Amino acid sequence: MKSQAKNSSPLVILLQPNGTCRDFTRSGSLYPPLGLCQLAAMDNQGRVQVIDADGEDLSEAQTIQRVQRMAPRLIGMTVTIRTQEIVEGYARAFAELGIPTILGGPQATLSSFEVLNNCPSVAGVFRGEGEHVFPELLDRVERQQSLIGMRGLLMRADDVLIMPELVRVEDLDSIPFPRLDGLPIDSYWCPDAKNRPMVTFLTARGCPHRCGFCASPVTLGTKLRRRSVASVLDRLGELKELSIREISFVDDVFSIDRRRAIQLCEGMIQRGFDFSWFCNARADQISPELARAMKAAGCHQVYLGFESGSPKILETINKDASLDQLIAGACILKEADIAISVGFVLGLPGEDDSTIQETIKVARQLRPDRIQFTCWTPLPGSPLYEKSQRRDDCFHQSASAQIEAWRRQCYEVAEAEGFGLPSW
Repeated sequence: MKSQAKNSSPLVILLQPNGTCRDFTRSGSLYPPLGLCQLAAMDNQGRVQVIDADGEDLSEAQTIQRVQRMAPRLIGMTVTIRTQEIVEGYARAFAELGIPTILGGPQATLSSFEVLNNCPSVAGVFRGEGEHVFPELLDRVERQQSLIGMRGLLMRADDVLIMPELVRVEDLDSIPFPRLDGLPIDSYWCPDAKNRPMVTFLTARGCPHRCGFCASPVTLGTKLRRRSVASVLDRLGELKELSIREISFVDDVFSIDRRRAIQLCEGMIQRGFDFSWFCNARADQISPELARAMKAAGCHQVYLGFESGSPKILETINKDASLDQLIAGACILKEADIAISVGFVLGLPGEDDSTIQETIKVARQLRPDRIQFTCWTPLPGSPLYEKSQRRDDCFHQSASAQIEAWRRQCYEVAEAEGFGLPSW
């Protein structure tokens, strides 16, 4: 797939380093750096370039050499709880070249001071959604003005480090769609996709649910903010013209506004789109009408976060859905001939051998097409994080070993009984 020519001398480079995506998925899946592409779309003066070193499979040395040749004035990267060490290594190299680095993303939003401590080579971090602030940042960089005092930005050079406000975009239709030009589109894939080229697509932000292990309501807010159905359909038309064949809808919960989801599916059918696609949903929000509309519009798989097969644990984490409701929704999707990918989180508070057996029982009952058993990681900003921080360190060490043993046990059952290929 051909892309537009790259700008040889951008003012700002937004970088996805090698290893920050594919190395953190069991399958080596690779996705476009959607957040960086969204920021790049806010510039219409050729001042920004996105480099996906992971997608291009550039080594650290090759990436640094390219950046050095392009000589930007600023680097932007996304940081997560797992990529801080990688990001710091790149930031250190860029600092030696005299190029400062700003970090954004979930970890920068949730743990700004911690990121600055863990990444000493970074000049600053941004909290929240930066689309409306980004043009001002570009103007300041172009005029070689200080970034101190900008909304949402915590700069190391500031004499008094005060946690900045968390910035949000209230109207998603006020911002353009992510800019994909120059990216290695043909490299993006995951085992859930049926076709290539594949891209990710975010149509809404925010989640009103309060699942105890999840930090999304803090990073993206509890208010649901949606792009209009018409704008989403227009964008899908543009992607079709780019020969995109697979869409991964990465909304936290595609099914959260059932009426809108059905309207979107009906619009895809009316416009004759032939994408294959998959999404995330809550099983308790699936109705027969929605499942039929999704299937007719090209949906072939839905990821369902069950979290546990134990009613006790579902209540503890405030799942706000009964096990019977979750199972019913999964069955509706299967009846509509939509594959289900089911995720369980092991090691949540109250987990023991008996609750693990309950989870295995549910997995056997569902026999999903894909299955995911993850070890619970306390995420800053999630309701269960503070409780986990009060636990004894020795408990953490022993619990980690136990959770990993439970995970091996669950995967062994799935493999032995021939259901649920490992997801992600």
